[in-house]
Amino acid sequence: MKQTELPKVAIVGRPNVGKSSIYNRIIRKRESIIDPTPGVTRDRHYHPVQFNEFNFLLIDTGGITIDEGDSFSELIKIQSEIAIAEADLILFVVEVSGLTEDDYKIADLLRKSGKELLLIVNKCDNLKLEQASVDTYEVQLGTPFPISASHGLHFHDLLEKICERIPVIPIGSEPQNIIHVAIVGKPNVGKSTLLNQILGEERSLVSDVPGTTRDTIQETVSFLNYEFRFLDTAGMRRKSKVTEDVEYYSVNRAVKSIEKSDLVIHLIDSVENISEQDKKIMGVAMDRGKGIIIALNKWDLMDQDRDFKEYMEYVRFKFAAANYIPVTSISAETGLRVKKLLKMIIEIYTQYSFRIGTNELNQLLQMAQQRYVPPSRKGRLKIYYGTQISTSPPKFLLFVNNKDLVTKNYRNYLTNQLRTAFGFHGVPIFIYTRKSE
Repeated sequence: MKQTELPKVAIVGRPNVGKSSIYNRIIRKRESIIDPTPGVTRDRHYHPVQFNEFNFLLIDTGGITIDEGDSFSELIKIQSEIAIAEADLILFVVEVSGLTEDDYKIADLLRKSGKELLLIVNKCDNLKLEQASVDTYEVQLGTPFPISASHGLHFHDLLEKICERIPVIPIGSEPQNIIHVAIVGKPNVGKSTLLNQILGEERSLVSDVPGTTRDTIQETVSFLNYEFRFLDTAGMRRKSKVTEDVEYYSVNRAVKSIEKSDLVIHLIDSVENISEQDKKIMGVAMDRGKGIIIALNKWDLMDQDRDFKEYMEYVRFKFAAANYIPVTSISAETGLRVKKLLKMIIEIYTQYSFRIGTNELNQLLQMAQQRYVPPSRKGRLKIYYGTQISTSPPKFLLFVNNKDLVTKNYRNYLTNQLRTAFGFHGVPIFIYTRKSE
């Protein structure tokens, strides 16, 4: 079940008419990638917009091209048609420079939809061009509305025009128990397929072409009284393979999605060997202090003679520093153990936000010191007191007699003691020390 339904406003048009620029201007963020290359925006992108007392969901779509010989263009067209079908209002964007054959064909498609329409004429950067926008009457979709996305001209009027056509939805408070989850992995491991499986619809464009998802896709679903806000990120490639500017921004966006998330699902293609790139992706998630689940995708294609226990040993060998991270096998295509994966997200999030009582923590530290204190020529380590200074991820501050006596091995020992006593499965633990005055 999705979050509270808002009126949906879809931006539709052929490539390079400025749809993503309009989208970014309205949401006031550079969320969709802007690039002159046709087809850069390949999926549908959603973002809530608040204007006066109105609240709606803005949808950016891939540029529609009417090319029957291009299967990829057909996939983008399907994505746009889905957006049109679910929209309450459609913003049909054309260029002031003139209508094309594709514009007329898209106009026919929109008329057949029977949806509420606004004809938007972009790139009207001056008065002369605004006057020229009347020529787009030929498309027969009502009065043209001239704007300039690059200069921000007439956007306040555009928002007022939009709000005249949609119902008023009260602006409510943010739902409780929201878990932000980033789905990450190498290109073509099944990230979009997994998101679609969870949502039960074709939300992200799925193709066997590596790098299909270039932008970050967001969607919110409910499960067991929790709201999951999923971020489906562009596949992260080695820097040597990031040759396009668009790919560069996509990798950066994937890293930012990890930073914005509470928890990361690191999707691994179980049919292929774990690569150095998989290790680097894992390192980004660990360094950012995120809860992590390793999901071995395409398990339905695995050799059934190779059991899960054997493969787990291989995973643990490859991710030696990540032995606290749970692993599950799934099939994004068939839905195998996807519900189990959702339950694991809740379990990890509970651990991620767990706070230990101060008395319990100090009892544990006292017992840990009694069991083992590392020998040192500089003296004997004494931990006087400890406190948990934050959650998400859990961070602890220990007051000691000498910070130099707390070695890396002893931090690992204390971390393991915390895990044994309190769990923290799939969650990094940070231990800081301060000399007691």
